Amino acid sequence: MSKIFYDHLVKIEEVTLKLDQLEFEEEEREEIVQIIEETFHNRIIELILDRLHPDKHDDFLLHFYNSPADEKLIDILKEEIADDFEKEIEKLVNKIKKEILTEIKSFKKK
Repeated sequence: MSKIFYDHLVKIEEVTLKLDQLEFEEEEREEIVQIIEETFHNRIIELILDRLHPDKHDDFLLHFYNSPADEKLIDILKEEIADDFEKEIEKLVNKIKKEILTEIKSFKKK
């Protein structure tokens, strides 16, 4: 995926290391990593839209679409939602990581 304004909050190395233990073929692994990245992205955008006032959705999405890496987006979210909104994203990221790691562990047992 391309660079996104919240990338500094999403570290998936722990997940990819566990995934590597399953010894997938490279193409399969890349596909799984892409699905994992998309899962994080979709859930983070869902959190943002759930917390952001509906009147602000269009402006935010347009800004995001035009400049997904623009770090000003996090400032906008802090202003519109909460000063500590990054912590909410981090909390969600940790929850998603836990879910994915649980799935990987269950897959390893099969």
